[in-house]
Amino acid sequence: MKLKDHPKFPSKHYWVRSGQRKQGKHDPIDLLDSDDMRQAVILNVQASHDLTGVEIEAKHSDTMGITVLSVENKKLASNLLQAAQTFIGKTFDKLREAEVTDEMSLNA
Repeated sequence: MKLKDHPKFPSKHYWVRSGQRKQGKHDPIDLLDSDDMRQAVILNVQASHDLTGVEIEAKHSDTMGITVLSVENKKLASNLLQAAQTFIGKTFDKLREAEVTDEMSLNA
């Protein structure tokens, strides 16, 4: 099974431009094209603030973006983090297309 097909892997990815700061609650968020960002090269991977997901920073052309893959479980997030770290320098699409291995242990 590919990672993108795993039931715990988020089906939609919203990419926000890196470094974007909202000034007020009504300011729009500049979302990046998800299809373009599939070809983005992963630069950094870290645990999300609540530890139930993985924050990925990637670059496509001259655009930097961040997405959070939330799996809603700290153990799964830890395993996904370890797997995603092996894809630094590769495209986000390669991560999505990766085969789920026993080392990923995405079962809870």
